[in-house]
Formats: sequence, C-alpha cells, structure tokens
Amino acid sequence: MLRQVLCQDTQIPIEGAYEELLPEGRGNAMIKEDVMIKIIQAYFEREKIKAHRQEVAPDFLLDGKACEVKGSDSEFRSALNQFFSYAQKYNGLITAFPTDFLSASSRLFEFHLFVSLASALFQRSIEVILVSEHESFYYLRKVSYGHILLGDVVNNIVNEKRSMGETLQHIGDLTQKALLKLVMEKPDMTLFKPSIEKEARPS
Repeated sequence: MLRQVLCQDTQIPIEGAYEELLPEGRGNAMIKEDVMIKIIQAYFEREKIKAHRQEVAPDFLLDGKACEVKGSDSEFRSALNQFFSYAQKYNGLITAFPTDFLSASSRLFEFHLFVSLASALFQRSIEVILVSEHESFYYLRKVSYGHILLGDVVNNIVNEKRSMGETLQHIGDLTQKALLKLVMEKPDMTLFKPSIEKEARPS
C-alpha cells in the first residue's frame, strides 16, 4: 500500500502562488503518466474503491467503469479517441490527468465537447480527477460531472475582473490558473510527493 501523507491544513496563498506556476518552467513541473497512476491508486485506496489495475488500457476497471489516466505530456487527440471509445464500451468513465494536460483553452473546449457528446450519444456521465503539484505536494480534486468543468473555469476567469481584451490576450494562462485554483483551493486529497515518486521509480 502506498504511504500517504494527507495535509488537510496545507493551504496555498491565493494571490501570487498560481502565477508562480505559470507559464515559465511548466515543462519542469510536468507530471508523468506513471506518477499519475500511483496518485490515482493512492486515491482509490483511501476511498476504499476496488479498482483493478490493467496491463493494457484502460488503466483501471471498477464496477463496470473504466478509468483512463494521462500525464502532462500525453498526446491529447489520441487521449480523446481513447476516452470516446471507453465511454461507448463501458458503463461509465473516469478520466484522470494533471491540470496542464488541458494546457490550452482549446483543449478544455474540446474536452467539454467530448463530455457532452458522450452524454448525448451513450448516456454516460464522465467523471474527472484533476491533479496539480506545488513544492512538496500533489493535490487531487474530483469533479463528479465533467460537463461542469468548463463552467467552473469560466466563473474563475470572470472573477479575475479583467477587461475583455486582456482576458482574450491571456486566455491560455487564465485557463491554467483557473484549473489550478479549482484543485488547490479545495483538494480532495493531498499527497507528499517523495512517497509517490519513490513508488513510481523503476526498480
């Protein structure tokens, strides 16, 4: 079982902290897929969810649902194709990825379109698990209904109270900042990074 360090009292200052994570150095803060899988395993263990790790995709199966995990550098269009296939094949789908997987606002809109199509075509609800990192910790936030993610991001951007021109000029960074705030202001789980990275390191 993964050693977990849960820090419910850990808080990230709202002003300034998110800007420090954007956009320079984003490549250095990427979360690889193998690390993401360990984070999701830790989440399932804590929630006592019986998820079965698969040797081939999807990454986990649980109660007729598929869970597919992606890293920061996973190919986006290929991932969408996988998500769409699993939404059709299984009774439900959980998608799990770092916030920077949606590194451009266009990706967020495409993901929202996928969620809407899956709901309309297959009567499936898509759950989303978002992960971010800051200093020595990973932060995880579950969104039970993927279609509300876009609205949450829009509300966060609106609350920035910037002019329309400035908003459009910086829409990519504002999208990333909104996603980070969604995860880090009220995380469902906080994990100590070294414990996860040690588990993910090849022997």
